[in-house]
Amino acid sequence: MTIPGKSAYLVLQILNTVKTERKKIWGAEASDEHDAELARHLLQALACKRPNPFLKTQEIKKEPAH
Repeated sequence: MTIPGKSAYLVLQILNTVKTERKKIWGAEASDEHDAELARHLLQALACKRPNPFLKTQEIKKEPAH
């Protein structure tokens, strides 16, 4: 699956933000699971602010709380 240019750039920005902020938020507890949780929150916030065809075609699944 190919992501259109603007969507790919948006996804890269989200991933960079997640990687930068993860240790500030979770400290030593930071993990890939926490990255996924933060990325989901960012995508949901963006979806509320501006319609994005990429987000509409993707199912955002919440994982059960641990």
